[in-house]
Amino acid sequence: MRGAALALSCVLFASAIAPRPAHADSEPVEPKKTPNQVKAEQHYKRARELYQLGRYREAIAQLEAALKLDPGAAELLYNLGLVREKLGDAEEAIDAYRKYLKALGPEADPEEVAKIRSAIKRLEGAKTELKAREAKRMEHRFTPLSASLLVGAGVSALVTGVFGVAALRHDREAREYVIVDGRGFEERQQIVRAAKSEATVANVFGVLTFLSAGVGLTLYFTSEFPRQDDPRETPRTSLRVGPGSFLLETKF
Repeated sequence: MRGAALALSCVLFASAIAPRPAHADSEPVEPKKTPNQVKAEQHYKRARELYQLGRYREAIAQLEAALKLDPGAAELLYNLGLVREKLGDAEEAIDAYRKYLKALGPEADPEEVAKIRSAIKRLEGAKTELKAREAKRMEHRFTPLSASLLVGAGVSALVTGVFGVAALRHDREAREYVIVDGRGFEERQQIVRAAKSEATVANVFGVLTFLSAGVGLTLYFTSEFPRQDDPRETPRTSLRVGPGSFLLETKF
């Protein structure tokens, strides 16, 4: 951050009320302050105190309160941009600086305009870099809910397969069953009913499979978490065996 931001505790918050002199050789005239301007100046003084204590967010709140009372105070916008920049709030700092340039108007000092535009350009580049860096720090991760849904989808798929195969087998048996002189009709009907029941179970668990898998994968790919481990580290799989059970564990 530029030197003005680092020395802000000394020069921060140029008076938001006092206008700049129209001529260098004329005496500045202090206009009468409105009640809102007086209140805005109180917020400004409190913001300066908070800044010197390192309580930047609270200082920003005071500056914003002052701006609500005195929206035309360009210096408040400038100081707001400085504090935002110091905190690394690039987007908010850019917004404050742009409003500051607009408040200065067409008769603004060209050097001041160039300085602020340079700061905005620098912050735009920093914002892009921060977004790219932040994206590298995020990762998709299974939560207990998404993991449970995917496990449930796997179980449902297994049940679907078992009952689906059974339904097909009984259906084939029913089609190939031969009734001789009316005998065996009831037995064939039992096979048909079994096939229908198994097909119904297979269909129900098939729907559950797609729903569980869809919701679980959606939660996985739409949830982002701060990356904690080295992204270059390869997954490690271990097998833990216990009495009558085993657990396959993968660590990322």
